[in-house]
Amino acid sequence: MKSVAQVYVVALRVPVAFLLLTAFIGRSAGFIPQKPCTLRLSTKKHAFPLNTALEWLAIERSMEQKYGNFGWFVVSDRRANECDDDDDDDSVTLPLYPLGATYLPSMTNHTLNNVEARNIQMAQDLHEGGRFCVTLAATDTGRLSSVGTVMRVLELEPHEREGQVKRIIVKCRAEELVDIEGVINPEAADREHRLRHPKDYLKAKVRRRVIEPTPLEECEEIVSNIIEDYNYVRGAYLDGVGASDLPPFALEHLAQALPAWNANDLTTDPGFWEAALVWQTLAYTVREGRQMILSADRNELMVAAASAKGPLKLPIHVSDLSPTDRFRLQELERQAQSDFLEMGLDPCLDFQVMLAMDDFKNRLKFLSTLISRERRRLEELALEPAAAERQRDEQPRNRTGAWFEGFE
Repeated sequence: MKSVAQVYVVALRVPVAFLLLTAFIGRSAGFIPQKPCTLRLSTKKHAFPLNTALEWLAIERSMEQKYGNFGWFVVSDRRANECDDDDDDDSVTLPLYPLGATYLPSMTNHTLNNVEARNIQMAQDLHEGGRFCVTLAATDTGRLSSVGTVMRVLELEPHEREGQVKRIIVKCRAEELVDIEGVINPEAADREHRLRHPKDYLKAKVRRRVIEPTPLEECEEIVSNIIEDYNYVRGAYLDGVGASDLPPFALEHLAQALPAWNANDLTTDPGFWEAALVWQTLAYTVREGRQMILSADRNELMVAAASAKGPLKLPIHVSDLSPTDRFRLQELERQAQSDFLEMGLDPCLDFQVMLAMDDFKNRLKFLSTLISRERRRLEELALEPAAAERQRDEQPRNRTGAWFEGFE
């Protein structure tokens, strides 16, 4: 019979217990089930998040010239964000919704779960057909990206308790890109103001973002490279290369989630964003797989540390662990974050850079860079079994012990 600790660890490894992506991807998700269930966990509901919505990371990558910089602004700085109220046919005022994710203008439907008073009020004010602007918020600095995506409300689903709306599920569609010229009411972001007026939400003046068109003949070679690299990546995943990085429940949906591409899919703006969304969904799904592994490893460490102190008491809190075990936990989380960043599959900052690019050709080039990078990673993974086989053949046969058992 399994101990209580073992039962909880087994439960933590059940893939349906994790649902980080459902709020973001919505009905368009190719990998993530639409109606996941939850389990009661022994430690924390969510482990250390593998987050890339970090301004320091964006600055570091810009300095390394991996990609160009994109603008951030401070909401609370009135002088930096004051707007003229003069009539301007090209500018409109929309509610501003900062989030820790990047949304592509792919005309895809998304689902947002609103529980904060200001977001509930915004949804009630918009009604169906209303528009609002989502933009990336850096979780380390709180600053916002100056390029956002306009969403159109398709359906509102309010949930009441004791006669008051406590939650509103907003089904919306990502339609177009805008430059955020300034915030009309930056005081709404102030902490003290939010305590006094919790229903006040940000409003911003935005201008539709127009990019320079590119002649199709200039894109032919780039498109050809994208399709070649993507087909390799698609085939590799379908053949099982890199499958260990995906959640188990995603494997049966791979063929649907990674559809075949042709040149026509990439030479129009709508087609490009649909293709970019496929790639972003793959990046999110790989991150989910790594997050699941981290969650299981984290909880196993905590259960083992708590069990070593005596009879196991649930739930386990980090504060219950010894300083040594807490340090081990921090190192585990730090290494998981570092390993994920080294993969080069960032579903957030990479795509925010893509949104901020000024012409279609550069966006194609950048997508090509992302896909070719993943191809190189998978090619290396595909060679690892052969390399391991050669290493095993070269091992002296007189070595014994647990460390060498895998090479015999």
